[in-house]
Amino acid sequence: MPPPGVPVEQKPTDAAPAPESDEADFISLPPGISIDSGTFKVPVRTPPSREPAPDIVFVPTVIGATPALPVAVPAPVAESALPVVPAAPAEAPAPPTAPVALVTPAAPSWKLQLPDGGATLTLDATVLIGRNPAASESQPQATLLAVADLTKSVSKTHALLEIDGGVLWVHDLDSTNGVYVVVGDDVVEAVPGTRIAVPADADLELGEFVMRVRFE
Repeated sequence: MPPPGVPVEQKPTDAAPAPESDEADFISLPPGISIDSGTFKVPVRTPPSREPAPDIVFVPTVIGATPALPVAVPAPVAESALPVVPAAPAEAPAPPTAPVALVTPAAPSWKLQLPDGGATLTLDATVLIGRNPAASESQPQATLLAVADLTKSVSKTHALLEIDGGVLWVHDLDSTNGVYVVVGDDVVEAVPGTRIAVPADADLELGEFVMRVRFE
């Protein structure tokens, strides 16, 4: 050992051998391209499109118990998303029934039916009957009824018919062959200057000219 104060010569130590480079592990880059020593930038990844997952409610489990599987509970559907079911059309109200007009039957009236299927005349006023009747001073407003009598048994102004108190009356006006009211087998002769009632369904005979009286 050297005396104190004398520097000791340091022997150089063997430097650790530099690692051998394995040129076969490196890939040379083309000229003009260098590697960034920072973070490598990867291409942007486009996430795949997905349908929205249903709401999932997880039921808590007790420690030590058998793990429970998550139960999927469908989320409540909004009322606006429910299908609209059209309401059944209400029955149209029945149209109002028109009031029924009450038809008042016509009041019966006296009628005179001419022979051989002739016309039926309504007696609503005083009537003078004959082959060629003429108005009189006593009955200036009377209706004149001329009848076609081929036998000429009817006088020109033979009889007068009038309605009084709802009853049909006949007068003989001094005729040649008289006036008769016949009901079945009953025959009543009208005396000139007086009047006799004529019932319904009676035959009124002026000479040989016969008429039927009706009340309907």
